[in-house]
Amino acid sequence: MRSTSMCCSARSPSCRILQAKSVERAVPLARAGLRDPAVRQRSARDYATLAAQLSVTPPPFEAMFERVTTYYESLPWPSG
Repeated sequence: MRSTSMCCSARSPSCRILQAKSVERAVPLARAGLRDPAVRQRSARDYATLAAQLSVTPPPFEAMFERVTTYYESLPWPSG
């Protein structure tokens, strides 16, 4: 696994969660991390499990994955 880069303040709870999940799932913590086809495939497979746990019907996977990816890429990643 490539080293993780900081996307935000290490004191931020959101950043700590992203860092932990990145290590746990062996996904590089980088701006383009969600564009990896393997990440997309694993996310799609697990989306049905998540949907089954909700009391409402979630949006289609593709629309939601693109929305999450756009948000993730908008985080304040370091340059370089």
